Amino acid sequence: MFRWGLVLGLVGVMMMAAGCGGPPVPAPQLDRQLAFELTAAAAAMTPRHSGTSGARRQAEFIAARARDYGAAVAVDTFDDLTPYGPLTFRNVVAEVPGRSRRVVVVGCHYDAKKLLTAPDFAAANDGASGVGTLLAVIKALTAAPVPPRYTVRFVFFDGEECLVEYGPHDGLHGSRHYVEGLQQRGELGRCRAMILLDMIGDRDLTVMIPAESDPELRDICRQSAAKLGYEKYFVPSATRMLDDHTPFVRAGIPAIDLIDFSYGPDNSYWHTGGDTMDKIAATSLQTVGNTVLEMLYRLP
Repeated sequence: MFRWGLVLGLVGVMMMAAGCGGPPVPAPQLDRQLAFELTAAAAAMTPRHSGTSGARRQAEFIAARARDYGAAVAVDTFDDLTPYGPLTFRNVVAEVPGRSRRVVVVGCHYDAKKLLTAPDFAAANDGASGVGTLLAVIKALTAAPVPPRYTVRFVFFDGEECLVEYGPHDGLHGSRHYVEGLQQRGELGRCRAMILLDMIGDRDLTVMIPAESDPELRDICRQSAAKLGYEKYFVPSATRMLDDHTPFVRAGIPAIDLIDFSYGPDNSYWHTGGDTMDKIAATSLQTVGNTVLEMLYRLP
């Protein structure tokens, strides 16, 4: 009893200091081997383009692991129109409480592009790498002695990939649906920021920060990376990206997209059967995951 009282008292003092201008709370560190193993498990579920049994199994896998790691989990199942008629989509939402009720959304997509040339498309980087990394981030956060300032809501989006061409009824289904829900519930003001991970497992890692990313979040990202010795891997870009952060940007929520869009020579592994686990490095998952954790503890 006495020992637990000391531990809880120390945690309370640290939380008070963190909320009153005291010394910064150190961010937890990612287990890179766990992130790699989770990425491999996600990549092994094929095919998993939206509407398939593989996509459903992937959602169940994500929900089960996030619960195992201590997050509060909900699966939001919804139907949406596509160029080939209505499809069923599933967003997996896993929440880790912070010291504030305001929320930071950290997201990735788990669906894979439907490729006729590669029916068992692994999408190891373009989907699975974000899943594995964010699940490992959840475990690191729930084990941390002091939570981050903001409640962190991890959203694993279904339907990021388009079937024909991106438009109002093709692609970004999960992220559009999620932001529409925030608007309908009057919760946009609770969302402090959105951080998106996409294609972050490349052995030759260069994370582009697209032009539409929020300037404050871009600076916090680069400061976080510099503190950890990762600054060279994060490069601001004049290029604009259409991705799952886009509905958040359009709704006025500060958002940042962390994406390695130089995957192989001339991006030649992207959306091909060559996007496999042998192209993925645990150190790359660690670099991005630790930077995100540092951002969550640095965000004012």
